[in-house]
Amino acid sequence: MLLFTSLIIVFGAVRTDDPLRPQYHLMPVKNWLNDPNGPVYYNGYYHMFFQYNPNAAVWGDMHWGHCYSKDMVHWIHLPIALAPDQSYDINGIFTGSTTIVDGIPTIIYTGIT
Repeated sequence: MLLFTSLIIVFGAVRTDDPLRPQYHLMPVKNWLNDPNGPVYYNGYYHMFFQYNPNAAVWGDMHWGHCYSKDMVHWIHLPIALAPDQSYDINGIFTGSTTIVDGIPTIIYTGIT
């Protein structure tokens, strides 16, 4: 449980010269990040998903962003994992989880219609 708690509290490090930007925290490359979701360890990497607005620096247009890390300090951003493009999630991708089913990572999430 301690590892899971640590994963939720300390997401990683983004180094910057901006004194107002958190130093140990998973940060989006741009725009809005909110609500970490679906942390999972798979094939030697920690994966973290999060609510993400790729179009603005404010809440809205929720997608799931995706990062992975070997050490939970240095994170690599991947393309958007989930986008609201189905009838059952057209108004946003919200909270959810990730699990491993028969060796395959599987995302379970809340879609807003």
